[in-house]
Amino acid sequence: MNLSFGIVQGRLTKAPKNRLQFFPKIKNIEKEFSKARKIGFDYIELFTERKFNPHNPIWNKKKDKFYKLLSQKYNLEIPNLCDDFIISNNIRLKKNILYLKKLTKNLKENKIKNLILPLYGKSNMSDNNYLSFKNSLKNITKFAKNLK
Repeated sequence: MNLSFGIVQGRLTKAPKNRLQFFPKIKNIEKEFSKARKIGFDYIELFTERKFNPHNPIWNKKKDKFYKLLSQKYNLEIPNLCDDFIISNNIRLKKNILYLKKLTKNLKENKIKNLILPLYGKSNMSDNNYLSFKNSLKNITKFAKNLK
């Protein structure tokens, strides 16, 4: 097993006080990739914000392969994207399933293989409600498998 080291997007950019999860400005995203390479990281894990951010390149059609190009330029993997949006938006709602399908397509375009779903907040999964997640998760999984 090869051990690799990475960092979450935003950790190499100065964040506002008391903010751990901070999405960097577009101009700082490439700087983060450059710094990560110089430090010796193998990958960067991307994330979406709890509130939809149309400026995140993962959503921007003009920059639809932005992350793929940065990955190649700096020889850094982007294996994962953690979707924080579902923390503030219930994953079981149809509109949020459609959101996740669109996100899945965009991940494929950028050669990102793993979508992490933090199931807490409005999408909190517990021992009492886990069965109510079944259809939503099957729907998203089936869609992703069809995209390969």
